[in-house]
Order: sequence, then C-alpha cells, then structure tokens
Amino acid sequence: MKKTILLATIFILRLSTVANAQEPISFRSNALGGIVNDDLDLVYDPIELQFVDGIRLYTNLSNLTSNQEQLFDNISDDEFLFGISSENPLLGFLWHSALVRFQNSETSNSVGIDSDLDGYTDIYGNGTLIDEYTSYLDTDYDGLFDLKQMFSQEKSNFTIDDSYSFILNNSLKLWILAMGVKLSMGNAAYTGNTASSDLGSGYGMLNSVDWDDPTFHNSITTHLIDDGYNNPIWSEDGNFSSENKESFTNIDVSAMVNLWDFEMRADIALYSNQTLSNDNDGYSGQYEYFEPEITVYDNDYSETDSYISKTDENGGGVALGGSARYTFDEQDERKNDGFWKVGVSADFGSYDYIGSASSQFSSTENYFDGLDTLDTDFVKTNSEHSSTTDNGTKKTSAFTINGRLNIPLDENVHFGIGASLNNSTSRRETDYTESLNDVFDYDYTDTDYNDYLTTETSQLSANRNFEILRTIFACPAGIEYRTGKENKWSLRFGSIFTMTNQTINDAKQITGSEPHITETEYSDGDIAIDIDDNVYESTSEHTRTTSSSMVFTYGLGYNPMENLQIDVLGFLGTNDNSIIDASFYRNLRLSFTMKF
Repeated sequence: MKKTILLATIFILRLSTVANAQEPISFRSNALGGIVNDDLDLVYDPIELQFVDGIRLYTNLSNLTSNQEQLFDNISDDEFLFGISSENPLLGFLWHSALVRFQNSETSNSVGIDSDLDGYTDIYGNGTLIDEYTSYLDTDYDGLFDLKQMFSQEKSNFTIDDSYSFILNNSLKLWILAMGVKLSMGNAAYTGNTASSDLGSGYGMLNSVDWDDPTFHNSITTHLIDDGYNNPIWSEDGNFSSENKESFTNIDVSAMVNLWDFEMRADIALYSNQTLSNDNDGYSGQYEYFEPEITVYDNDYSETDSYISKTDENGGGVALGGSARYTFDEQDERKNDGFWKVGVSADFGSYDYIGSASSQFSSTENYFDGLDTLDTDFVKTNSEHSSTTDNGTKKTSAFTINGRLNIPLDENVHFGIGASLNNSTSRRETDYTESLNDVFDYDYTDTDYNDYLTTETSQLSANRNFEILRTIFACPAGIEYRTGKENKWSLRFGSIFTMTNQTINDAKQITGSEPHITETEYSDGDIAIDIDDNVYESTSEHTRTTSSSMVFTYGLGYNPMENLQIDVLGFLGTNDNSIIDASFYRNLRLSFTMKF
C-alpha cells in the first residue's frame, strides 16, 4: 500500500503530461519522496534529457523494474531491462535515450490433492500434480478385502506473463528553443487457469467448484470384489481460463523556451490504450450406479456448468500541460540545481466500453429400476441460462496543479519540498440488460400422469451511469546529506503526506422490464402461469471515502568512482536481523548505474 501511494504521488508531481507505469523511477527519487530527481528521472523526459551529460547505462543491475529485487537473495521480477541515454555523436544539438523491457515467463503455482478424499490435503506440489491412489478395504470386517477404490486426480495451476514496453526519447536544442518527442509503447498479457466463479451444484456425489480453484480432473471408481463389477463410477472435470491484456501507445511532444531567466514549457500528448479481460470457465461432472443382475437398470446423473465474461475498454485521448521554472542556484549537474517550478496539466479521454457475462447450467438425471415399479422411473432435465450486457462509452478528465522547490542548503545538503492537487473524473454511461431463461422437464417414463415442464423467464433493461470523482492532495519532502571523503556517500530521507477524497455514484434507471414468469405445463394439458409483479425499481448508490496517509522513505547512495553509482533503498525494518546477520544483506535492494 505504501509503495502504491509513493508511486501515485511521484506520478502526480511529474510535470510531463503523460507518464507510464512502464517508465522507471530512480532510487534517489524514491528515497527522497519523489521530490528530488536523479539522472534517470531526466533522461526519459523529452526536454530534461539534454541537460544530462555523457552516457547513462541501465541494466537489470539497476533494479528498475519494480525497485523490489534483492540481488543477494536471488529474488527478481524475471524481466529484462536495458536503457541508455547519450548525446548524438555527430550532431551536438541532439540527444537520445531508449528503454526496452520485456518478460516472457510461465510460473508453476502451488497445488494440493486430497489423495483419499477424506477432506484433508495430503499431497502438495507445483504446476501440474497427478496422483493415482488405490485402496483395498474390508468393509464387513471378515478379514477379506471386499472393496477396491481407485482415485485418479490431476490439478494444474500456471500463470503466464508475456509483456514488453519500449521508450524512444529524442531532444533537440536550437538557440533558446528546446524541443523533444517521446514515443512509448507497451503490451502486457497475463493468463491463468484458475476459476473466476463458483460452478457446479454439488448434487449427489459431485463436488462444486469454488473461486480460485485450479484446473482439475477427478476420476473415481469403486469396485465390488466379491460381485465382480464397478459401482459406482464418478468423474469431474474443471477447465478454467483467464486472460488480462493491456496495451498502450503514447506520443509526447514538448517545447521549452528561455525568457527572462525563466524556462517556459508546454507539453501535448496523444495516447491510446486498451484493457481487455476474458474469463472462460467450464465444469462437468457425472456419476453412475450399476446393477448387473438387472440388464436394463439405469441410474446416472450428469451436469455441465459454464461462466463466460468479457470486458473491453478501448480508446484514447489528449493531454496538455504547461510549466514555468526558475533556477536560482545552478549546479554542475541539473539534478542538483536549486530551483522552483510550478505547472498545470489537463487530460481528456474517451473510450468504448463493452461488458458481458453469461452463465449456463444443464443437467440430466435418469433412473430406471427395470422392475416395472409404477411412478419410479424418470428422466429429469434442467437448463438454466442467465446473461448480462453492459455496453456504452466512458469519458475521463483530470486536472492537476503542482509545484516544487529544490534548495541546495550548502555543498553537502539538498532539500526538496512540493505540493500537488489532482482532480479526476471518470464517467461511464452504458445500456444495461439482464435476462433469465430456465427450463425444467420432469418426465416419468412409465406414465404421463405426473409429467410436467416448467419454464421461467425474465428480462430487464436500464440506462446505467457509473461515476468516480477523486481528489488527491500530496505534499512530499526530502533531504539528502552528502558525507565522506569527496562527498561520495549520500544519506536520503523523505516523507509523503497524501489525502484522498473519492466519491462513487452508481445509478441504474430502468427503461424496460419483463416480469419473472413461471409457466408449468402438466401432462394432462393443464397450464399454470405465475407472473410476479412487474416492478420498475431504479436505484442510485452514492459512496464517499476520505483517507489520509503518511509514508516515510529513506535510502543510501555511493559513488565509488566517476563511472559508477550505487544506490540502496529501504534496507532497514524488513526483519529483526542485525547488521551482522546474512539475512540482513539478502534483503538489500541495490541499484547500479554506469556513467561514461
């Protein structure tokens, strides 16, 4: 939670019009509450890039994917990262930077199997786990085995992360005019095979599926040794699939001009993005009893249950921003300047929204005793189908005003403080529908007297307005103290106060309704119809949440030589180990940056 607040605050404070989660944040900025920059925070800015001299090289040793990797404990995000920034070697008025990130991993998650179905999990593993269990039982306690049980079970739980992102940044300097263009692209896909809903009825011998259960197959056979046949047999299958995709393309164009010692900057960005989510879950189960002495005996039950959902949000927008900066204490490096800066930005987005969900259940039960017992043999079939759609458009807007002040108090101390106010609105207007269609057929095979067919239907349509209003105020502060020989060591401390006010309005205005109708047709031709009251019940829900938080950050920096920068972030408080324990060093989060 604290990390989320930190990243959100840094996002708001950045005066670039559009920022992406794929753009890394330096360890120095993280430790100083996001109010003081490092070279990394400048090289992927269309204007600030030209103020970073030399070459900066970022690799996986820079720990920039999430800032959470632990080198000595071999804990990583399993993601490739490479970034570089440099002045154009042929044209001295051009600067370039690039960043590439990608990940393609399949993770085997933990699974467990209850091998003898006694209610306790006794086998554990990862990925795919298969168990074949056979037991011989003496159920009548005569010293001889009379029952053989064979359990075959398989469970599978994998997640796949396939993602990439790319940033290409270019900056140009012509006299008093600085310009820059940045292209950002990315795509991420996350898939899994656990259930996203509850499935199955749990009828008879069958189990039901709970949310987050892994894909599975169960097959159980009970063999009567003395009689020489199986009774009963039982099997279940659950196949689950979930997929979440995100993609974006951003183009940022920036320009800055020096007027009367002020840096006046303007930004415009065009962006498009898509968020797609799919769930496809299916379950089937069946069991059967046997009576070999009755050749026409039939006693079985089977069912299937499925849940399919899809949401697709696709669109884009434009963002505008402007800022003014005054540098009152210029240092050797831009990141250490004394300056104040104020800026405003606005963001407007428009999206198409598609949402749908469908649930379908069907079952068949047969019973025929083969003894001509009246009103005993039957066939029951059941079909239940419900669906919802929620299609429309979404509009977003955001306005931000922020400012920051960086002061080099002396050659050893650098202080920064800032404030930001962000107000955002998200409005989704959709046409909402829901429908129900259930059919139950009870058919006695030896007589028509008690047969009946029941059908249930209902339908509703509505205009739905879903709105989120959010206001965030943030006030970060950070102080850095440089010490040691030639000031090679840096102690960093930061704090971030955040206050968030959020209001959610969810209104549903009914535009059409077909009441819940139950129609039962009996074998003698009689029809009974039950119609519920047709109630148009429009609803409006309003929730408001206000919260505040304070996050403290800290870190260390060390420059052993001109070409290497080493940073450490939040290295204390992770456990009770002392500095002489090996666990203390395994928890260190380190970042190495090469400079040329």
